[in-house]
Amino acid sequence: MRSIEITRVTEFDQEAFDVISKLLLDLVSKDQLPNKQQFTELINSQNSELYIARITGTNKTVGTFTIGTYQIPTGKRIWIEDVVVDTEQRGKGIGRALIDFAVERCEAMGGKDTRLTSRTKRVAANKLYQSVGFERHMTNVYRRKHS
Repeated sequence: MRSIEITRVTEFDQEAFDVISKLLLDLVSKDQLPNKQQFTELINSQNSELYIARITGTNKTVGTFTIGTYQIPTGKRIWIEDVVVDTEQRGKGIGRALIDFAVERCEAMGGKDTRLTSRTKRVAANKLYQSVGFERHMTNVYRRKHS
């Protein structure tokens, strides 16, 4: 694997916005992508941290993920969300590097565990998460769309 640098996005940057939007198309449709205002709100949120991974010594972004936290009566919840590796860079250890970095950051934030979700069709991602110690949690996830 080529060496990568993982950094937190702390201010709006058009290039980061464009490349993250492109990466997120692996997870959502174009109409579900964040607009510039939503992207800026994410970056400025006290409960979210957005990260990008670049090949060391270049400006080539090869992955992204977000960490989200919130407090509920039973404890602090920490989630890793929207993990995506550029399709041309998959199978090179970048996903593992992203998850290892994210887990380390989540552990530093406290809470009793770190959670993530992945669609069943993302076979490689699911294998990766299990290989680094995530256990499948049997639950029903419900979603109700807002009009």
